[in-house]
Amino acid sequence: MSTKQGTSAPKLIAFWRYDIFPYVLSGTVESVNTKGHVLTKEYGPGLRFNPLCVLPAAAGEPIAAKLKTLEKERRAAVDSVHGD
Repeated sequence: MSTKQGTSAPKLIAFWRYDIFPYVLSGTVESVNTKGHVLTKEYGPGLRFNPLCVLPAAAGEPIAAKLKTLEKERRAAVDSVHGD
């Protein structure tokens, strides 16, 4: 993302609802359309999301990392029960 002056805009992290645990996904914002939907670096072109919130990277990255950790811990717990 850049501004008209050629300076870089601050890095933003968006969070949106998802139907699988931890029920929230996140991604680095590349653009926002006029309806407020975000395009993210991680999910690529054509996939826009309606964010629950958008945070500066300093605040959003630790939350995004915690969500990924929770998902991995849940997956490991389920796998240990099912023996997969």
